[in-house]
Amino acid sequence: MTKRVRRHFTKEFKEQMVQLHASGKPR
Repeated sequence: MTKRVRRHFTKEFKEQMVQLHASGKPR
């Protein structure tokens, strides 16, 4: 992970965590 990805690690990481949570727990 570089410092360039840290800035992208806020919005993209939150969206991916939400999609992962929705896929693993649809309820």
